[in-house]
Amino acid sequence: MRGVPIIDMLEKFLDKTEFESYEDFKTNFKLNVPENFNFGYDVIDEIAKNGSDTVKLTHEQIAKYMGSAREVVSRMLKYFATEGIIS
Repeated sequence: MRGVPIIDMLEKFLDKTEFESYEDFKTNFKLNVPENFNFGYDVIDEIAKNGSDTVKLTHEQIAKYMGSAREVVSRMLKYFATEGIIS
């Protein structure tokens, strides 16, 4: 999944992004987030650095990085769209 700026940004906070099993995940998952990290500001700053106002991710990719289910992400994105938060 290289080349997508937001994914690259998220991967820099993870020691490992692929796991062999749930046990491997439980043992080795580590999120390295700086104390002063603010998701909203830092994601927007990263997007601005790349000269784009568009984030191209599938619902599945978003779910993977949030530790959620694709269906949940789809419902939330639909809600955000109806509220005019995203388009």
